[in-house]
Amino acid sequence: MRRDAIQRMRGRLGNLSPDQENAIDSLSHAIIEKVLQAPMAMLKNASAGNQAVFVLETVRRIFNLQT
Repeated sequence: MRRDAIQRMRGRLGNLSPDQENAIDSLSHAIIEKVLQAPMAMLKNASAGNQAVFVLETVRRIFNLQT
Protein backbone atom coordinates (compact mmCIF):
# COMPACT_ATOMS: atom_id res chain seq x y z
CA MET A 1 0.00 0.00 0.00
CA ARG A 2 2.79 2.36 0.90
CA ARG A 3 4.62 1.86 -2.38
CA ASP A 4 1.38 2.17 -4.36
CA ALA A 5 0.59 5.49 -2.66
CA ILE A 6 4.06 6.80 -3.45
CA GLN A 7 3.73 5.75 -7.08
CA ARG A 8 0.36 7.53 -7.37
CA MET A 9 1.92 10.74 -6.02
CA ARG A 10 5.01 10.66 -8.22
CA GLY A 11 3.24 12.43 -11.08
CA ARG A 12 2.40 15.37 -8.84
CA LEU A 13 5.87 15.55 -7.33
CA GLY A 14 7.75 16.05 -10.58
CA ASN A 15 11.38 15.09 -10.97
CA LEU A 16 12.94 14.06 -7.69
CA SER A 17 16.57 13.59 -6.86
CA PRO A 18 17.64 10.23 -5.46
CA ASP A 19 17.99 11.90 -2.03
CA GLN A 20 14.42 13.20 -2.23
CA GLU A 21 13.11 9.79 -3.28
CA ASN A 22 14.95 8.18 -0.36
CA ALA A 23 13.54 10.80 2.02
CA ILE A 24 9.97 10.11 0.86
CA ASP A 25 10.52 6.37 1.14
CA SER A 26 12.00 6.69 4.65
CA LEU A 27 9.24 9.03 5.82
CA SER A 28 6.44 6.81 4.54
CA HIS A 29 8.08 3.74 6.08
CA ALA A 30 8.41 5.48 9.45
CA ILE A 31 4.75 6.53 9.37
CA ILE A 32 3.60 2.98 8.62
CA GLU A 33 5.78 1.58 11.43
CA LYS A 34 4.34 4.10 13.89
CA VAL A 35 0.74 3.30 12.86
CA LEU A 36 1.33 -0.44 13.20
CA GLN A 37 3.28 -0.28 16.46
CA ALA A 38 0.29 -0.53 18.83
CA PRO A 39 -1.62 -3.22 16.89
CA MET A 40 1.52 -5.36 16.62
CA ALA A 41 2.20 -5.00 20.34
CA MET A 42 -1.40 -6.02 21.08
CA LEU A 43 -1.05 -9.08 18.88
CA LYS A 44 2.19 -10.12 20.55
CA ASN A 45 0.74 -9.69 24.03
CA ALA A 46 -2.50 -11.46 23.12
CA SER A 47 -0.65 -14.45 21.73
CA ALA A 48 0.54 -15.19 25.26
CA GLY A 49 -3.06 -15.42 26.48
CA ASN A 50 -6.29 -16.72 25.07
CA GLN A 51 -7.28 -13.42 23.43
CA ALA A 52 -5.27 -13.86 20.25
CA VAL A 53 -8.24 -14.79 18.04
CA PHE A 54 -10.28 -11.80 19.23
CA VAL A 55 -7.41 -9.33 18.79
CA LEU A 56 -6.51 -10.72 15.39
CA GLU A 57 -10.10 -10.37 14.19
CA THR A 58 -10.23 -6.82 15.53
CA VAL A 59 -7.04 -5.86 13.70
CA ARG A 60 -8.39 -7.42 10.49
CA ARG A 61 -11.54 -5.34 10.79
CA ILE A 62 -9.71 -2.11 11.60
CA PHE A 63 -7.40 -2.44 8.62
CA ASN A 64 -9.98 -4.12 6.35
CA LEU A 65 -7.75 -7.13 5.76
CA GLN A 66 -8.82 -10.30 4.01
CA THR A 67 -8.30 -13.62 5.73
